[in-house]
This record gives sequence, structure tokens and C-alpha cells, in this order.
Amino acid sequence: MREAAQALGVHPSTLIKKINELEGALGHALIERAERGRGMRPTPFGAEVAQAVRTAIAGSSNRAGPLRSPG
Repeated sequence: MREAAQALGVHPSTLIKKINELEGALGHALIERAERGRGMRPTPFGAEVAQAVRTAIAGSSNRAGPLRSPG
């Protein structure tokens, strides 16, 4: 978690809080928690979400022009 937080430029506790908020909003766990010092891995649902995000990002980079907010 520390390495991921560092790569994102945030404190690990901030990253954990945001993951917990996202899991609450989605109603499912995204990662399997491990004991301190052990690696974590995505749940099957988390892996599906990660793939959907990758697909969305790849699709948005193929669009012509900047993204605009609706409304």
C-alpha cells in the first residue's frame, strides 16, 4: 500500500480511506486484505473493476478532443 500511495503522491492512510469509501459506494470489496507486510491482491470483483477502468481509459484516449463535463 505504501508503494501505491507513494506512486500516487498521497499518504498511505489517505489511499486506504479512499479505497474504503469506494468499496462502500460499490458495495463490494476491491482488495483482499493481508497481514501487515504481506502483499494484497484484488478480489474477483476488484479485478473486474480494474479491467473496466483500463478499458475506459484506453477508450477515452482514442476520442478526438478534450473530455467535457455534462451539462
